[in-house]
Amino acid sequence: MKKIYFIITKLKIILLISFIITLDLQGQELKSKQIRKIESFGIEYNRLILENPNYSKDFLNILKKDRKRKRNKTLGYIFRSLGILTATTGILTIAAKDNNSNDQKDESGAFKNVIGGLLTATGVVEIGVSIPLFKSSKKRKRERNQLIYELNPEFKE
Repeated sequence: MKKIYFIITKLKIILLISFIITLDLQGQELKSKQIRKIESFGIEYNRLILENPNYSKDFLNILKKDRKRKRNKTLGYIFRSLGILTATTGILTIAAKDNNSNDQKDESGAFKNVIGGLLTATGVVEIGVSIPLFKSSKKRKRERNQLIYELNPEFKE
């Protein structure tokens, strides 16, 4: 029984290792969607790939930079929007009038101000997080454009 269990475990480990090894491998040819994206930058894929098959690494690098740029920009918009929403909610919570009697006003007013302050601070932090994401997106765009200019000097955004 132990021998069978040992063999099964060994097979599982071998399969897992072979699966992990193949994850990083990529084919030389791009998918049709990737080719269309490359051609949208004004790069003649078919002509360049026939000239030098090593251009596929450059094409993959351009696509990678573009994906990173889009991801950072999307996350930046999400954090900025959430930050504005959260900060506005915090400010409105602090500014809201209390219609309570005087003996309840002290405790509820303090609690309301603490919650409003926390919401406002959280919103400001979220807006602050969005700034580096937008800067990174702009940096990736410049890097991507530089790679595109090497392959297509007439590229215009």
